[in-house]
Amino acid sequence: MAGAKRGPAPAHPVPIWLGAYKPRMLRLIGSKADGWLQSLGYMKPGELAAGNAVIDEAATQSGRDPRDIRRLLNVGHLSADEMIALAVEDGIGTFILAGDDPAAMADFAAAIPEIRATVAAERGPDE
Repeated sequence: MAGAKRGPAPAHPVPIWLGAYKPRMLRLIGSKADGWLQSLGYMKPGELAAGNAVIDEAATQSGRDPRDIRRLLNVGHLSADEMIALAVEDGIGTFILAGDDPAAMADFAAAIPEIRATVAAERGPDE
């Protein structure tokens, strides 16, 4: 790219999130990456838990705390209870609403306070 110049350094660290699902990449996430980004609509039952287990094992083997790896999930129109279960049971720390349906966006936004409060109570003050 002739004449291209790099911009200023970022004001904060730039995390590396990977959206992968095969074992080799899950081990890479556990050993090197900052986050795992998945899309719930493409996952089969049990794949989220299985992927988390591979990532956690690879992180531990690499001397990393698995809790330092952010778990992100693209979701469709889910209830607050469904997102709470995903956060508490599967460690999801970030939900990304897929789509632009105004009703889904309104429901998602309205559920945020309940999700945050319930997940904080379930996880405890240290998480």
